[in-house]
Amino acid sequence: MGADPRSGRPAVVAGRAIRLDVYEAGSGEQTLPEGRTPLALTDGGYQLAYRTSGSSWVNPAVFLTLTNTTIGHSGSRCST
Repeated sequence: MGADPRSGRPAVVAGRAIRLDVYEAGSGEQTLPEGRTPLALTDGGYQLAYRTSGSSWVNPAVFLTLTNTTIGHSGSRCST
């Protein structure tokens, strides 16, 4: 996870290596549940599906985490 899909190298933001993990969010979830597995990055990106609720379509939703992976860093995470 967190690799540039074109090169396979770790993503770099402002000179710092980070890992981006994407997690599917369930209906009504406000925070990322402990132990949830991140979605797999495919050649086409992340695959998410719309759902139906009665006669309405519901947008897919995700949680994102960014992890600093630079050497000597404590590995802090930021999630949205």
